Amino acid sequence: MKQKIICILIFVLLIFCYLFSKKETFQNLNSKVLVIGNAPYNKKNKKGNIINQYDKVVRFNSFSTESHEDYIGSKVTDWVVSDSYCILEKKHFLKTMKKYPNVNLKIILPAVFSNNVDKLRRELPEDIFDKAEILIQDENIIVDKQYNFGRRWPSTGILAIYNYLNHFDKINIAGFNHFDPTEKTIHYYEKRKQIGHQHNLEKKIVDDLVEKGRIERL
Repeated sequence: MKQKIICILIFVLLIFCYLFSKKETFQNLNSKVLVIGNAPYNKKNKKGNIINQYDKVVRFNSFSTESHEDYIGSKVTDWVVSDSYCILEKKHFLKTMKKYPNVNLKIILPAVFSNNVDKLRRELPEDIFDKAEILIQDENIIVDKQYNFGRRWPSTGILAIYNYLNHFDKINIAGFNHFDPTEKTIHYYEKRKQIGHQHNLEKKIVDDLVEKGRIERL
């Protein structure tokens, strides 16, 4: 009788351990991820404290949190940059890399610029290049073919969204206005016009992903 009770307890313990491991996996797939773009933000809506509570906070290219913390937070776990940013704004890139030495660096290349990997290797310090995760459209990141960009290409933001959806069931986004042409600038920290991206198509992609429950806007 005693041995039977011990066997039952061991069996229950094994089941508990199995379920706990599955719970951890589930939490991993659904951990709080925020991909935050560089679009102008609403100065009446302070989201900094909320943003800093996310497990992963993904920022882009020449982002800046200084003097914007109340609105967009200060946390940075992942930094997604384009190949053109690394090359054309190399000085700023290296300065930011020095400021966030432990950030998860991801360099994203649209399919039309996939050959730039060799150029990146020549341009960037070896230790930084080796640390970076290189992600190429149509190789590492697949954008649904129903969205036809023609001779243009998806923005770094759209490619990043698809990348994180490869690893997480659902993500949150903020700071995306899809290059709204009614805005005077595409960035909150500088005056810059939109060049080369397709406003309506990128908005449709995000709207479709929101409708499917893969994305939730913060």
